[in-house]
Amino acid sequence: MVPYIPERYFYLKFNTHDLPQGPFALLELKKMALRKTALIWRYGLKEWIAVFKLKELQL
Repeated sequence: MVPYIPERYFYLKFNTHDLPQGPFALLELKKMALRKTALIWRYGLKEWIAVFKLKELQL
């Protein structure tokens, strides 16, 4: 289990076999050119979800 880090996000570039990248602040993620299908996780989420499903990252 990853220790609690407030407002920190991790992402997987391609699938769950990749190593998680992060932690990143939300503003850092918004500056990255992540694919909409990249998987994102943050404290409070039960599982990895696609970028396009995360409300904070929707434009």
